[in-house]
Amino acid sequence: MKKIKHKRLVIIFAVLAGLMLLATLFSWWNSPEQIYARNKKVLEKAALTIQETGNTRDIDIGGVNNIAYLSEAEAEHPVVEFYTSSFGVMPPAPYVGLYYSVDGYPVADESGANLIADGDIWRWVGTGDNRGTTWLIEGNWYAYTAWY
Repeated sequence: MKKIKHKRLVIIFAVLAGLMLLATLFSWWNSPEQIYARNKKVLEKAALTIQETGNTRDIDIGGVNNIAYLSEAEAEHPVVEFYTSSFGVMPPAPYVGLYYSVDGYPVADESGANLIADGDIWRWVGTGDNRGTTWLIEGNWYAYTAWY
C-alpha cells in the first residue's frame, strides 16, 4: 500500500514539474525579447512604415496583438508600441510588449509618469496603482511590463 502511495506522489510531482517547465518555456517564448529576436526585420520595417504613414492597421507580426503609434505631435518622445500579451485575468495581471523609441529615449507607458533609473531598467509610477518597468533590448528597441 505504501508503494502505491509513493508511486502516486512521484507521478503527481512529475506532472506538476512538467507543467511548470511548460509554463516557463511558454513565458520565455512569448517574452518581448524573444518576439523581437524572431521578428526583428519585420518589426524594424513596420516601425519605419508606421512612422512614415501613421497607419498601424494591416500589419501582422507573430506574437504581436496590437500596435499603437504616438507621434511627435502626441508625445515628447514618439514611439511605435507593439503590445504582445497580458497574463492572468485579474487587474494585477501585467501588460507586456516592446516599442521602438524614435529618438532612443525610454518612456513610461503612462503620460506624465517619470522614469526612475534602477540599474539596467527604468521604473515608473503613475496615477492610482498604475506602474511599470522598461528596459533596453538593443538600439532604439525597448521592452516593457505595465500594471494598471
